[in-house]
Amino acid sequence: MLKYGACRLLGILEPGDRALIEYDPTAPVELFLWRDIVPQIVDESSLLVVDWYGIGDVLFRNYLRKAPGKEYQFLIEAKKKVYVFKVGPGHPSYGQKIGEEKVYTDPENFMRAYYWMIRKAVNLPQKPRHLLILGLAEYVYFAGPQGLQNIIQVTSAIPVEDWITIVPVNRKVLSAAELGILEDIASHIAEFSGEEMRILKGGRGSEERGEGAPAGQEGKEVPCDR
Repeated sequence: MLKYGACRLLGILEPGDRALIEYDPTAPVELFLWRDIVPQIVDESSLLVVDWYGIGDVLFRNYLRKAPGKEYQFLIEAKKKVYVFKVGPGHPSYGQKIGEEKVYTDPENFMRAYYWMIRKAVNLPQKPRHLLILGLAEYVYFAGPQGLQNIIQVTSAIPVEDWITIVPVNRKVLSAAELGILEDIASHIAEFSGEEMRILKGGRGSEERGEGAPAGQEGKEVPCDR
């Protein structure tokens, strides 16, 4: 179910879209990311990851301890197609590090670091089509109101129209107001429960509104290649 939910989400996203994936801490998000989302992306192109506090690496190692041999080998080989921009502590063992920065809360340094990351990414030999941002909820929690304001400012000031941006967030970390603001600037919202994924906002996958699904196809999953 989860693999097809990931495929369904990726299938409706287009360059310039920003998808927010909300999950609870009890949900096995490492499975959703490293078994379903990342393999679908790197099958077709390279992937850029912005990893705050090493959250991505923690989730990756959690998944590897459970992964069957075939999936483990695939992810090890896929490292050459995953580019990582590290923010704060941590060691990105799941890809190639292309840059790193401190965790900034002041707007000027945050904007500069974000712009530098974009410049590094556009000069990669394999231009990524997807941007995966990990640890954003933790950044907003630790940085407070200024952190959320920084996110809004870079989203509006430096729009990334060539990439599909995917942002998983632990919604228990955020207040209702913080989550609402992130939902406002997202083109798509998905909810991951651990058993399934529901698309709540955006395109033909919106299950809350039932928008845009072809006649007779409402609620059906899009087949995956993998």
